Amino acid sequence: MKALSNLEQLFFSTEEKNRLLALELAKDEGIHQEFIENIYKALEEIPEFPIRCLWYIKNEYEDQNRKPPEGLELKEVYIKYFFDKVLSHEKVDLTREHNAIKVFPKILLKCKHIKYLYLTSNDIDTIPNDISELSGLLSLSLAHNKKLNKLPKGMGKLKKLESLSLQGIHDIFLNGLSYNDFNPDIHPRPILSDCIRQMTSLKHLYLGDNWIVRIPEWIAELKHLETLCIKTSDGGYPYLYIPDTIVELSSLETYEIRTFTTTIPADINRLQKLKKLVVTNADFIPTSIKYLKKLKSLDLSYFDNDLACHLEGYSTIEELYDPLEEKSYIPKNKSRIEVYGWQWLKEMTWLQEFTFVHIEPYAFTDLEKEELTLALPHCHFIFQE
Repeated sequence: MKALSNLEQLFFSTEEKNRLLALELAKDEGIHQEFIENIYKALEEIPEFPIRCLWYIKNEYEDQNRKPPEGLELKEVYIKYFFDKVLSHEKVDLTREHNAIKVFPKILLKCKHIKYLYLTSNDIDTIPNDISELSGLLSLSLAHNKKLNKLPKGMGKLKKLESLSLQGIHDIFLNGLSYNDFNPDIHPRPILSDCIRQMTSLKHLYLGDNWIVRIPEWIAELKHLETLCIKTSDGGYPYLYIPDTIVELSSLETYEIRTFTTTIPADINRLQKLKKLVVTNADFIPTSIKYLKKLKSLDLSYFDNDLACHLEGYSTIEELYDPLEEKSYIPKNKSRIEVYGWQWLKEMTWLQEFTFVHIEPYAFTDLEKEELTLALPHCHFIFQE
């Protein structure tokens, strides 16, 4: 067993000469067949393995009228080829649309050299706690593995991880439950997994279509975070709580929240490195945005009807609804820019893109669009999808 373990350690290397040496040593030790069979069996957990190998045999042998090897020799050829083309690199992309991986391939844990691992769009339901063995990992995508409903504690030991994508995993923060089994009256409400708190090198965090109710205060501990993207349109509560500590993320450049309803912090101006701000369905939009001097892209689409109304006699936009006519209205001769209290927008001459998509009567009129265009001549406007 020790001999096998030592040879595997040599084999799972970025160096082709080491893999060849391991195979030769296995023959000298009299364990060549066992060595090949073990690796081959482990590789079969990756559906791409047999497909790629059959393609290789066709191109390298059959199309050249050469007879391919058989038996153990053929398996060795498959192994050498797959490691050379797929697993011996720092970037391993096992994104699948068809023939999805159903079990996390344990063989990946032996490839200590992997820095970028993409397992997007598979059917993996469990991530092993031993993923911590990939200590050099810089980027990990588990996006769209819809059967996942828990992150292992071991992921918190990925201290070098800079990018994590969990998009399209509805139940990932339900601590082993599925959405259908979740009862908010007896189960803790879903928040970010605590293992993410330990990823102190994290720069990019992508969440989307995850069932989540709040972002915890400890988000501010991720001091290197540059990108935070959250989308809860298909999951989450009607209101996504985001703590005031979010403004302590001094490195943040992209802050993108697409949800049912949320609030932009009053002191958002503290995020002085911010270049892109997207908050749809916000119920509060502070004037302090105008102090974000590096902001290039701003999207305030589909604000919530609880947004403050700046017309005398009204406190929220919701109060503009006329129950007799069963529709909302904007008083004549009143600019929506004035009604929303967004005069500050015309001061942001450094903006390169402004997006405001909304339904009638909240969408800007042609006259209001022209008013903004004149004020911000170098800005690209997006007013409809």
